[in-house]
Amino acid sequence: MNQLIIEILGNRFTIQSQDDKEHLESVAEYLRAQIEEVKSNYPTADPVKLMILTSLNIADNLLKLQKSGSGDEVQQITERLIFELDQNLFDN
Repeated sequence: MNQLIIEILGNRFTIQSQDDKEHLESVAEYLRAQIEEVKSNYPTADPVKLMILTSLNIADNLLKLQKSGSGDEVQQITERLIFELDQNLFDN
């Protein structure tokens, strides 16, 4: 089990996964980039609103990928990442 400590919007999270550390870092960097994109449009939004808007954008992208036919693998990866994040958020 690989573990990575990340900081998102001033909060530290410990992420554990079967995936390699480089992949975990890529996921964290993707999330940070998505947050920054939302933040550039809503600079005064509080962290909770930023995360909700970011989550909606990511969900929108996922649904578009699913409709394009490449969604099965994306869905499996997404479900696994959500499960792992849920597990780790409650552990912290």
